[in-house]
Amino acid sequence: MSKAKPVIPPPIAKTSPRVQPNLKPDTRAQYGEQASTQMARAIQPTTTSANGQVAVTAGSRGFNYPYYVEGIQRKVLQNLDRNQVDARTPKGTRAYIIFTVRRDGTPTAIKMDKSSGSPTLDQACLRAAGRVDTFGPLPSPQSDGPLSVSYYCENN
Repeated sequence: MSKAKPVIPPPIAKTSPRVQPNLKPDTRAQYGEQASTQMARAIQPTTTSANGQVAVTAGSRGFNYPYYVEGIQRKVLQNLDRNQVDARTPKGTRAYIIFTVRRDGTPTAIKMDKSSGSPTLDQACLRAAGRVDTFGPLPSPQSDGPLSVSYYCENN
């Protein structure tokens, strides 16, 4: 009698887990959604001066009069009395104020937005905006209402 050789099953090959390819997310608008270019209407556009010292917000279409924004910056800077600022205030320190410009150009509701940490610089900045009689009548349509202005004074 011959002995039957045992049958050895073939080795089981180990397979590595299948790696899914990196799929890019679908960024297209789904049915019923608006395209992103049409969604920005809720955000109020802001006009900023060339060096960023003045930021103006007005109306739903924005305030597209850069010369007026530069005029705000120039007039407040002309009225800033640097002799009122304590000499120990570090260079580059900034005091942020906010105010409203009425349709006739007069500044109103001037208040501190973010203190510089130097009471003398803060007061000098508030006084500079308060000394401006008028920035001139607003060039934008009446329906846009007054301007909201954010301004910073920097100790040089």
